[in-house]
Amino acid sequence: MTHLEYQFEGQSIKPLVVETDDGHFQGMIIVVPGSNESGEPDRICVPDTSTSYSLALDEAKALAHKLFADKALYFRRDNS
Repeated sequence: MTHLEYQFEGQSIKPLVVETDDGHFQGMIIVVPGSNESGEPDRICVPDTSTSYSLALDEAKALAHKLFADKALYFRRDNS
């Protein structure tokens, strides 16, 4: 298993892959709140499953990057 983690504003965004019951792979990201935030981690799944672990991981990383970009854009607007 590949261990990746992105950090933004104290939050951790972790892409990962799980194998489904039918032998496919589901990419997802776990968004862990920062130390000054309360709540449970959020799990966001890639909409489609993949036939390979590598492709599912690439899709999970792309989802993490999109979330990171959206948060950065919001951060820039909020602090302008």
